[in-house]
Amino acid sequence: MPRIGFFDWTEDRLSLHVFEQRGSRYAHVSSASVTLSGQLTASSIISLAKGSYERIFLSVPQKLLSVRELNFPFSDKDKIKNAIPYELDGLLLGETDNYCMDHLTAGYSGGGSRVLAVSIEKTRLKEIVGMFSSVNLEPAAVTSIDIRLSMGDAGIIFKNASFDENVRLKAVIDEVEKPSINLRQGELSYAGDVRRLSKSLRMTTALALILTGAPVLDILLQVAESKKNISIYEFNMDEKNIFLKGAAVSFEDVDSFKNTLRPSFSDVKVMDSKTSPDKKINFVITMKVKVI
Repeated sequence: MPRIGFFDWTEDRLSLHVFEQRGSRYAHVSSASVTLSGQLTASSIISLAKGSYERIFLSVPQKLLSVRELNFPFSDKDKIKNAIPYELDGLLLGETDNYCMDHLTAGYSGGGSRVLAVSIEKTRLKEIVGMFSSVNLEPAAVTSIDIRLSMGDAGIIFKNASFDENVRLKAVIDEVEKPSINLRQGELSYAGDVRRLSKSLRMTTALALILTGAPVLDILLQVAESKKNISIYEFNMDEKNIFLKGAAVSFEDVDSFKNTLRPSFSDVKVMDSKTSPDKKINFVITMKVKVI
């Protein structure tokens, strides 16, 4: 079964919680910890990691983060994300372009929202990701259990509130199921899914770079991996349409694949399907990114 590894890094301890994916849920399998005497090291990471993992998550300690409570007269998540760098201008050391940012919504009121804006210096984040990557444990997402447990209250974080291991483990499980923040943004976004998809699809380097961090990629990975009788071997995208070429065991599988795509994309159409000499069904599907 696919295994997920979640590193929970605190000021004096590094813990690794291992989960197995069972259907759409994750089951906790084991936990191990090591005491840190000073800085986090690659040897500390290696001492905990046994075997291979489908995906790695990392929670960083709150002392590495800059946290601000902000209020907005709107609640749209994308609008808030775009506005945060302007709100933090002058509040951070140096330029806001030197930081990766995300936010946790703390509450809503009268159409507006209160959020916890979380930032980390790009140079520091790059060093951390590089250390984990050097031992083949690159984190797909960088979050903070301290931020999650604060529930949007900066006062709890500023007090450096501590939580026992059981409380943190429950928060880790919730974070795996539904991440609260991800500080791997922009040029530091995780590209592992692009590399994985590139191995199974014919994709240009330019297109792979465009897809990094795009929701289209996540959806296609989930769909492609869920369909055992479908092989996608070519992917293309222009300003209006997405094109998929693949092979299926039967025409029914092609139709089922089309129906699976419909909730996530619009104008899904099978443009061509025919039997190949090896008895497989070659097909071409076109669709558009769904606009909400």
